[in-house]
Order: sequence, then structure tokens, then C-alpha cells
Amino acid sequence: MHVEEKTGVNVLIDKKYLLDEFNISNKDIVSSEMSLEDLNYIADDYESNKKERYEKIMQDFIKEYFTTENMKTAKIHSYRSRVKDSDHLVGKIIRKKNENYKKYAKLNKDNYEKFVMDLIGIRCFVLFKKDWMFFHDFLLSKFENDETLYIKNCVDDFDDDESHNYIAEKPKAHIRNGDARDIYEEKLSPDCVVDDKVYRSVHY
Repeated sequence: MHVEEKTGVNVLIDKKYLLDEFNISNKDIVSSEMSLEDLNYIADDYESNKKERYEKIMQDFIKEYFTTENMKTAKIHSYRSRVKDSDHLVGKIIRKKNENYKKYAKLNKDNYEKFVMDLIGIRCFVLFKKDWMFFHDFLLSKFENDETLYIKNCVDDFDDDESHNYIAEKPKAHIRNGDARDIYEEKLSPDCVVDDKVYRSVHY
């Protein structure tokens, strides 16, 4: 996090750093309709009040689900995990507000947690493409997958019940254009197999 001292006030987000680090322009900030004050509030609120809690949630999740037995069942070779940094959070908010304004129009300093879906990120690696189905089946065995619960409107559809663990977005497999689709369409509908990747790995 970058801190700049101005008239005795700690400004958490240095504007020049924000522009340089995340390849955004001053125009992007303006068109996001997020004031620098609100962005600073988000960064401070997240860093001071939220991030430590998310780190605990991540560690508890890993402890519960990434046992040796579960990793064998799901064919997980290895994984990486992280909790998003406050400066990356602010950069993402600006970028998303510009890329999809309709979806993120209601995002503000008080509800940003409902819109940013990857405050905790866990990336799992499987060695062979065919092994993705074991990981898919593992997830479905652990989390409720009800299409009526998929989040379309981040404010209205958000479930505040923290004990309710469910899949909130339709699972998709992003494959390289020209790669075989059949092993994915065994488990997913054709519209959920997206051939838009230029590298060989599958992003599920």
C-alpha cells in the first residue's frame, strides 16, 4: 500500500501510483464516477477492517477443504492462494466500472464487497485436462449449485447469510479455440464451454 502525507492526513491511495501501476488514466477515474475520497475510504476500510477477516476465512477454507484426501479426490496437483491487496482492489474497481458500467453502476464505498468477487482467490492446478471433471464433481459435492441462486444483480441477489455456502456463478470452462469440447460438454451445457483462450491451459 502506498501512503502519501498531505496536510496531516494519511492519503492511502497516491493518484500517480494508481495511474502508473494499474495502467489506467485520469479519464478512467473520472468516468468511474468514484471520487478519490471514496477510493481512499475503500482502501482504508478494507485494509483496516476487512482484510484480516478475509485472510482468516481463506485459511479456514484451505484447512477444511484442501485435506490430502480431498486433493486426491479432486485431482488437485497444487494450489495458490491470496487475499487481494487494497491497492489492487481500488484498481479493479476503477477498471470494472469502466468495462461494465451497467453491472457496477451501484458499486459504492459502502457495498464494494458485494461486487468484487475475488477478494479471496484460490487457484487450483490439475495436471491433465481430463482431470477437470474430478475437480468439478468435487465442488458440486461440497457446495449447493442451484441456478436460481446465481448472482445477476450484486445488490439484490446477494445472500447475507454467511453460513450458506453455494456456487454463485454458472461454472464455465474456457478452452483454446479449436480444442475438443466433448470432455467439458459431458458435464456442462454448450454455452458454458467458451473457446476464447490463446494458451493451452484450460481455465475452469
